[in-house]
Amino acid sequence: MAKEFDIFNIPLNQPKTQLKDYIVFLYAPPKWGKSSFGARFGNPLFVAFEPGYKALPVRPVDVIDWKYFVKQVVDPLEKAVQEGKTLPYDYIVIDTVDKASAMCREYVCKREGIAHESDLEWGKGFAYVKDEYDKQMLRICKLGIGIIQISHAELKTFKPKGKDEYTKMVPSIPKGIREIVLPLSNLILYGDLKTTKNDDGELVEERVMYCRETADFEAGCHLVYMPSHIDFGKSPQEGYNNFVKAFNEAIFKEFGVDNNKLDATEHKQTEEIKETIVDPPVKEPETKPGVPIDVKPIEKQGEPDKEIDTQDLSNILKEVNTKSVALYKSKAKTTQELVDIIEQCTGVKKVSSIKDAKKAQILLDKLIELEDVA
Repeated sequence: MAKEFDIFNIPLNQPKTQLKDYIVFLYAPPKWGKSSFGARFGNPLFVAFEPGYKALPVRPVDVIDWKYFVKQVVDPLEKAVQEGKTLPYDYIVIDTVDKASAMCREYVCKREGIAHESDLEWGKGFAYVKDEYDKQMLRICKLGIGIIQISHAELKTFKPKGKDEYTKMVPSIPKGIREIVLPLSNLILYGDLKTTKNDDGELVEERVMYCRETADFEAGCHLVYMPSHIDFGKSPQEGYNNFVKAFNEAIFKEFGVDNNKLDATEHKQTEEIKETIVDPPVKEPETKPGVPIDVKPIEKQGEPDKEIDTQDLSNILKEVNTKSVALYKSKAKTTQELVDIIEQCTGVKKVSSIKDAKKAQILLDKLIELEDVA
């Protein structure tokens, strides 16, 4: 149950120190390694508006149009969060914003019965596209997972009134979409190539990631101690590692929080709680394509004739596992308290020992209730 809002007692905001709490926007030239970089973020849902993931070990969603994106990606993720479920992803990667904005424009034009945004008077077409994109982005921001946005780079010429003309490297996205995604982003990164000499005196190109704006390109960061640039290294993994290292160092200098120690502690705690109440995992029933999963009768007190789908039991226990670990990691419940709750609801001390779907659901409802209170 949500806590009642009190305008006279608003708690002080605690600065975010985890990378997944920051929205990242990366733009760079073709084949620089943008998609490969996005794929390195922990357990990402890769929303592919264009097919740049073919050689990457990711869980992709091939988006065919904007309506598909809303109905098959945003709607179900939002619904899961509203139902108190924990999403199976830590990040969502939008690849690319360029193509996503084009699909959004096509959707709005079709909806309004026009060929182009300019066909509506007073700039209404452009406003409709901007509003639609903004609406879906804000829904994504409320999912509670990290957001990585990828875009292409273009060299643009600017002609300010009364001043000299100049060129600058910027993201290749429309003005209206730019006014949404850039203000939302905490880290605006520009990827480029720099020419250096190797040990043999030969000229070689190396990838670099810029975090601070210059007269030549657009970039920016909300963190005071983030460096002006980060060497990408020889591989996307090295580039990601260098980026995370720079981020953690900036967080430590600004807030005194050591993310390296926190990551190690979190891993240890997660393994501890899993060993205590979760492991071994529930084995899902095997089935072949086109063959329905067998429904086995499970004897239950008061309902001896009712059959329970083992697939349903498995899904409930997965949610129980996730909620138990979350309550432990948030310090809302200790290991012993969780064991007591499991025993009170099911009569057994380990999640893996639960065989009754009704009792498993009662336990899940209890954990959701505790999570809401916490």
